[in-house]
Formats: sequence, structure tokens, C-alpha cells
Amino acid sequence: MSDTMKKRFEPIVFMNMPVSDETSDIIGIDTAISSVEYAIEHDAQIIGLIADYGTGKSSLTDSLAKNKEKYKKCIKINMWDSLSNNESSKECDLTKENISVLTKSFLFQLASGLSSREANHIDKRLSKNYSIISFSIGSGWFWMFAVFAILFFSIYSIVDNATVSSLSNFVLWENLGISEESVRNLINTIFLMKPLLIVISIVFIVLGISKTIIAFSNWKNQNNRDLEINDVFDSYIHIFKKLITKNKDFLFWKSKRNLIIIEDLDRVETKDIVIGFLKELYRFNNITVKTNKHRPVFIVSVKDETQLINNKAQQDLNKEILVDDIYSKIFDYTISLKPINYLDYNQLVFAIIGDKKNYLNELLEDQEKIVGSKLPRSFNWILEGQNLTIRQLKDRLNHAVALLVTLRNKQYKNQYYISFASCAATTYLMFEYPKEYAEIIKAETEMGSLVQTAYRMKNSSEKDNQHSEFQTIINRISNVGKSDKLNRDLSKMLIQRDIDSDFRMYFYSFPKGSYIKNSDEKDISNLLLLPGEFPEDGELNEKIDRILKQENKGTAILEIIKDIGSNADIEIFPSIVIKNEFLLDGAFSFNQHKANLLLQKSLSWELNDMAGYKHIIAEVNAYNFSRKESMWKTYFKWLLSEFSTFDSEKIISIRICLIQALGQDILICKNLFTSVVKIALAQTNPIISKEELNHINNINIGVQLVEENKIGNDNFEYIAKALSMPKRKLKGVT
Repeated sequence: MSDTMKKRFEPIVFMNMPVSDETSDIIGIDTAISSVEYAIEHDAQIIGLIADYGTGKSSLTDSLAKNKEKYKKCIKINMWDSLSNNESSKECDLTKENISVLTKSFLFQLASGLSSREANHIDKRLSKNYSIISFSIGSGWFWMFAVFAILFFSIYSIVDNATVSSLSNFVLWENLGISEESVRNLINTIFLMKPLLIVISIVFIVLGISKTIIAFSNWKNQNNRDLEINDVFDSYIHIFKKLITKNKDFLFWKSKRNLIIIEDLDRVETKDIVIGFLKELYRFNNITVKTNKHRPVFIVSVKDETQLINNKAQQDLNKEILVDDIYSKIFDYTISLKPINYLDYNQLVFAIIGDKKNYLNELLEDQEKIVGSKLPRSFNWILEGQNLTIRQLKDRLNHAVALLVTLRNKQYKNQYYISFASCAATTYLMFEYPKEYAEIIKAETEMGSLVQTAYRMKNSSEKDNQHSEFQTIINRISNVGKSDKLNRDLSKMLIQRDIDSDFRMYFYSFPKGSYIKNSDEKDISNLLLLPGEFPEDGELNEKIDRILKQENKGTAILEIIKDIGSNADIEIFPSIVIKNEFLLDGAFSFNQHKANLLLQKSLSWELNDMAGYKHIIAEVNAYNFSRKESMWKTYFKWLLSEFSTFDSEKIISIRICLIQALGQDILICKNLFTSVVKIALAQTNPIISKEELNHINNINIGVQLVEENKIGNDNFEYIAKALSMPKRKLKGVT
């Protein structure tokens, strides 16, 4: 593992926050800010900020709020999740209820912007329990004034109930060394101030009461009182007066405007609810004195009027509320923030990355690094889609980079290549298809099959058949096959190998330093560790080839073979081993005995399976590994010993199969033809037959397979003819 891979990387975070200064204004919101400021300077009272979610509204309002030179106070009111979900209410009643809820939420949050005491007061005034008067003592000022009132009243009571002589004889004065005459003069003065003490006490009581919230809770009317419109207006006027008072500079009588920013009303899509609330806001603004320079400015975030959904029941009940172009009647000024064009996503994300580019490049693989001002292909899934907001792009970028950093820092043993394209593709699936993605990560086996099918689709001329197989696998994953768009996106990811055989590393979490098998390694591992439970799919060699092309060169597979070889409870290697050169070579490397047993079991020579044996022998003999000669030598020695249980007919059948499978390499089992061993029925190993010689196309090889000591009158003719040696004199024969 290189030093770069061992390095621990710090997280990169692209804050999902509004624009704070010109350097972070990547979409040019400054012009819109200037327009709003101009409108405020020219007495605009209600300003409509028309835009979709995530198009820069918060950046605009935050920039206004931070301008302390022009605006004294900014109170933000959030309308998100303020609507009622009372399913038992009729549609028209629910609409009225929602308008009422929005209005109350607005007044409460407006009061909260002044102080918690005002919020508490407004909450009681607008509650169903509020009636005439009650006391709520929650202010520190009240308790301070109460203490002073009690203190001065106590002094008054002591003085009022005492005489000059009783006070002057108090032992305390003597202990303090104060003369009696001085004491009497002091006491006389106090007696003269008795009326002042009671006045001071009363003043402190009045000041304390002035800091007390007054509302009355009538027990008989609890939860039964219906809020009247006058109560709402009175509450607003109360807040308005407090806001005006706080806005004045008493030294120079100068004032700055207060901003009341109503956010997330654009999340409400029902037209009658939005318009209903805006009309309430319009009334509030009209009941205040228009000539008052201290009136607050309302900035309201709303959807475009054409995007609001009409409520059929409310439309029949009150068509006036649904009149189009009502925004122009309510707002003194409207400004519209347009969505970002998808062609600008590249430039926008590049600007978001900004000065973090160099550090991000340290994380990226060489072919994925950012060069120049254009993002590489690995960022394509961050940019995929239309009508994306800045927040959505930042969310995608943050998640993909966080995944990349996490994988780097976990330092997996096979961490040779971590693709940002795969991080981006995984992130795209999570954000674009959250429900379907939850199903995908549960379908690990199916995803592995999709990866392998994608390999075949890319390399096969039968695209239609492969695509049909691809779709069949997708349909096995619940809820995924139902989306054509998701199917296209998944296909594209797999064909481009943005989701590849190592998808588990991006989809799941593993302990630090662990080895994460890719899809091919997982399949081979299953075949080795759980033989019989997983079917072979005919792509064993292709999978091994892909594994060997990795930097670890199949180390994980060799470790499994080694473990099997050293496990005393496992007597033999699984049959899959003999079907691949890499696996068989590994088996002979770690445990020759178990590997030899596998070969013997695989070539046990049942007469009804000669074609299968022929295929295995030809395939194994085509392998090119250093232990092959030793392997065959051991095996054929064992096979010769097995001849003692075979008859001549079976032995000849076996040797014919070997001649056909081994071809020019038949001499590696010469001992099966020339060795003299006893076989069944008190016979010996038969000399090469006429049929066997007919399968040998090389005279020199044929000669070496003839045991001359067994040549006789009964076989000389066909041997000589087969070997084209009619005049040759063989030992013992003329």
C-alpha cells in the first residue's frame, strides 16, 4: 500500500448555507439583493420573493438581514410544517383551519422575535383558554422590583411601629460606638421620611406589575372559546407597538426598518391557503398607521402563483380567493429567482468546489482528477438530472466526497482503486431513488448478477438476449423494475462500469482494514466454500481472468484455497477447482494430497461417462503450470494401480480416451501401455490394441507405446500394419 493510501484524509464539507459574502455568491444573487433594497428604500411594505425551493431565497434574505447599517432587526418566521392534518375535518373547514394555524404561527413567531415574554403573552391571548385576565410572572424585572418594594415597605413598617426612645435604646448603637444624640437625629429624620418610604414601595409595585403578562383563564370556557378576528388584530397591534418601541433610537430619534422574513411558505402548494394567509398579512399591514416610518417590511417566500394548486371545494365556496394575479394586489414589489439551467451545473459545481479543488484532487484517482475548469466524467452522476437546486447539488457532492473519504480512511486490504464515479453513482441512486435504493442494497446476489450480465452485454453480439436477461434480473428486485428511468440509469451505470464488480465496497460498510471481495471474488468464494449450494454459471474462467487482472492477482481466492488445504475436516478440494488452471495450480501448491484426491475423484473412470473424462483430461492438460508434469505422473501411477480391478476391455477403453484427449502428449502415461501388471481374471495389462493404434497419428509415438515382449502371432500383423513396418524385425518375431 502506497504512502498516499496510508494517509488519513480529513473530511471535505461544502456547507449548505446561504451566501454570506460576494466571494461565495456563485449564482449572482447580488443584483436581486440590490433590487429588494431599492424597493424598501422607496416604501415597499410587503415584498414577494417568488422562487422554487433551493434557488437562492435564503441567500438573499440572509444578506439583507446582515446589513445592520440599513436594518435594525430581522425576525425570521418559518411556515414549514405549520399546517393541520386533521383528516376528520371537511375540506373547506380544513382550509380555514390551516389559514388560522398559519396566522397564529406567524403572530407567535413574530412575538418570539421580540422576547420570550411577548411570545408567552401572545400564546395565551390566542389560546382557546384565554378570556379576560390572568397573571404570568416569568420576568426577572418583576422579581427585582418586588424585592425592592418589600424592602422599603418593611423599613416603613418597622419605623411606623416603633418610638424614638425604643429605637435609640437599641444596644446595637452602643456596640457601634455611635452617640445617643446622633442616633436620635437619624431616627427623627427617618420618621420624617415615612411617607416617602410608602411612596417608593408603591412605585416599585407598579413597575413590577408593568412587567407582568396579563391574561385571564376562565375554567368554564377552557377549550370552548372561538378566536375572533379582533383578538388576532389586537395581538398584531400589540406586537407592532412593541416592535416600534424597540426600533427607536431615543438619543437622536433616528430609526431603521425592521425586516420580517416569512420563509418556506413556498412549501405550501394549496392556493386558497397561501392566498388566505397573504390576505391576513395584507390586513395586518393596513391596520397600522401608513405614515409611521417605523413600520416593518415583510418579505415573503412563495411559489409562483401559476404553480399553486386549486382547491375544488374552496373554489366553489369562495371563487374570489382564487382570482389569478392576486399577488400584484398584495405585494408592493415582487422579485422572481429563476432555477438553474442544467447546462450550468458543471460550472456551478466547479464554483462550489472552489479552493477545495487541490485537496479534493489528492483523494481522486489520477484519471479522475480535476484539470482546468471542467469537471471530469467521474462527476457526471453528481450533475445528472434537471431542475436541480444548489442545495441538491451540494448534498450530492457532500455525500459522494464523504463516501470517498470514508473508503480512503478505512484502508481496505484491496484498496487499490477507489472510483469517485462509483461514489457519485451510489449517491445518485440514494438521492434520486431512495425507496428503490433500499431494495437494491438488500438484493446483493441480484446486483452481482447484473454486473456479470453487463459484462456480457458489453462484449456480446447478442445484445437483445442479454438485455432481456438484464431486465429479468432487475424485475426480481422489488419496486426497481417498475421504473423505466431507473432501469435506464442502472443500465448506463453498469455498462460504463460506474457500478462494477466491487459495488459492495460502495453499497455496504465493512470494518477497517478488511478485505472486500468484488462480485467475481464473491461468486468464486461461494463455489469454493459452499460447493453444491451455488450453481455454476459457465463463466468461471472469465471471472478468474478478471480477478487476475486486478492488482492483488487473486490473493483472496488463493487464501481460501489455502484454508481448505489446511483444514483437516475437509478431505478433498471442491470439484470446481479442477475446472480452472489458476485454482488447480493453487490447490497443488497448498496441498498436493487433496489435489491428487480431487483428480482421482474427477477421473474415476465409469464407462458411461467417458466423454466427460475426455473433456476433463483435455482441459487440464491444456493448463500451463509448473506442477502439471508431477501431477500427471502421480495420477497415472495411481491409475495403473487401479488397473488390477479392471478387465482388458475397460483398460483399452480408458487408454483410447486418453489417446483422444492427450493427443501428442500421450507418452506422459506410457506406463499404462507398457507396464506389466496383473489385472482382473488373472490376466496382465493388454498390449496396445488395433483400435488404439488407429487413433494414433504419429508412428514414433505408436512405437513407444508397444510393449515388444507381448508381440506375438495374434497381434503382429495389425501392429506392423499400423506402424508401417512390414519388413521390420521385432524382438522374438520374424
